[in-house]
Amino acid sequence: TATVTSVILKELVELLKDDDQETVGKACGGIEKTLDLCGPFALAMVANDCLAATHALLTKSAPCQVLGDQDDYDDDDEHETFMVAVCDLVAAFGRVMGPHFVSYLPQFVPPICEFAKSSRPISDRSMAVGCLAELAHELGDGVKDYWRPVLLPAILAGLADEDHSIRRNAAYCAGACCEGLGDHIVGDYVQILQAVGQLFNIDPSSSDTAAAVVDNAAACVSRMIMASPSNVPIQQ
Repeated sequence: TATVTSVILKELVELLKDDDQETVGKACGGIEKTLDLCGPFALAMVANDCLAATHALLTKSAPCQVLGDQDDYDDDDEHETFMVAVCDLVAAFGRVMGPHFVSYLPQFVPPICEFAKSSRPISDRSMAVGCLAELAHELGDGVKDYWRPVLLPAILAGLADEDHSIRRNAAYCAGACCEGLGDHIVGDYVQILQAVGQLFNIDPSSSDTAAAVVDNAAACVSRMIMASPSNVPIQQ
């Protein structure tokens, strides 16, 4: 099994360097599924090359990204599908590597944040916040150094966004951070609760996405209560 896994992963990692974006996107998905199935030992066989190739994709410096007009490409559905696959792979690194991935955050967090900027399309912003949320969920207090400079601003901006998909991911990110960081962030509970509280004004019956926003808002408050009940005005 180990030999077969090694051969498959090496081939998939090489495909990350292909010049066709559809091929690379499918390779990202293949690696993610293989890692989820086989665990950390599988990644160990190709870790350095796989991490480097994925980082190149995030920074748009991979072979499949250096040709053509990326400004136009950034706005289409293929770009969204492709970059979601890349970010899902980053989240898989956090899931499979656990605390060992913390040392790679200085490399991976900045390019993820580039996609979260207000100038980016909605799909990019939602994807970036979702990726940060997954990393916070998987790494727990391993993300504490990124709370004030990265995560809190991204959460507050996301919760205030007009798009429901971004709000949904921001609420999930807030809950994951409160659960994982515990007392480290209780000083920010007031502004988080104020921002999350606005989501309960959304009519959950208006759409499935709206319902997901309200669900994640409720889950966020629940995680805050579990993490630090004395810092949540439960009666309110």
